[in-house]
Amino acid sequence: MQSSSLSDYFAQRKIPLLALGPSLLLPAEFSSVEQEYWAVRRSVGIFDFSFMSTVELVGSDALALLKLIQNRDCEKLAIGKIAYSMLLNENGEVWLDATVWRLGPEHFYLITGSAILSFLLAAARPYSNLRLLEISDQYQVIAVQGRHSSALLETVLGLKASDLPQYFAFNRPLRYPSLLIARLGYTGELGYELLVPRAEAITLWQQLQAIATLPALECGFLAANILRIEAGFILFSNELTKPRTLAALGKLFGAASESGAAGLQTKLVGLHFPQSAKAINSEVNFDRDLGQKIELTSHAFSPQLGYEIGLGFSSQAVLVDGPLNPQARHVAVLPGGSNLGPVYIEKLPFSGLCAKT
Repeated sequence: MQSSSLSDYFAQRKIPLLALGPSLLLPAEFSSVEQEYWAVRRSVGIFDFSFMSTVELVGSDALALLKLIQNRDCEKLAIGKIAYSMLLNENGEVWLDATVWRLGPEHFYLITGSAILSFLLAAARPYSNLRLLEISDQYQVIAVQGRHSSALLETVLGLKASDLPQYFAFNRPLRYPSLLIARLGYTGELGYELLVPRAEAITLWQQLQAIATLPALECGFLAANILRIEAGFILFSNELTKPRTLAALGKLFGAASESGAAGLQTKLVGLHFPQSAKAINSEVNFDRDLGQKIELTSHAFSPQLGYEIGLGFSSQAVLVDGPLNPQARHVAVLPGGSNLGPVYIEKLPFSGLCAKT
């Protein structure tokens, strides 16, 4: 009989859930969105990221398959290191982002936001020396995010600071050999993601909350969404609902940019709407295409800025110089009649909101 998952634990506690995609239910919030947001920005929060899909690749053809399906040179990836990667379709367009973990010369994990085993099996047909295995059910993924995240892990796991991995690396602590710890996250703060054996996940979650000197607040997806938008990170179910070029995502300088209906090149930008009300955060009434110049893909109310912000794809040709706002260092403003009032184009990440360490 399979042990209980974190989602079972939250269901027993009647934590409200949010559908991120088909069969992807995540805790929406545990206390309040703003309280959870500030916990990460000021101290530490813990998130359940167990919706992530992990496929194990083993064999001498693993590198050949990775070279075929994504944009990073994994041959140069050292053992114990992680690469943030973009999965590409037959046209070289991005349809999903991922992390590639190298566990050995011919041993990798590919971790994504949605299940891709069937895609990998189809792509791997030409390769005979390769084993692909979906191992997501074996692990739960706990993200520990915020400036006190390392101190919390050191206390709970009995580790030294030197036991924790560097950025985009992972390890197995000697005192906790069943656990994989990676220094990752998309909040813009110091953070870690833990691959925890399923049977141990609920106990570890509770232990992370039990340290009185470093209280970790349980955080849901709504807070994570605000944090990642402020940090300028894409979400597969929002920014990648249709294929994008690497250049449009800002991931490859000099590549061909994506063209819109009018032939204008587009790029991912930050957006904010100074005149919008906080109430629109719960009910979206935005046009998906603002005057056919900005394609809005994500939005949320920023507790720190005090207004609605978002991500979207903008035709760079329509940008003009606009008035600077000292609160957020806006670099351009979209002319024309948006029913949201001024729509400002913002450099990513949003200025001064994240404290990467």
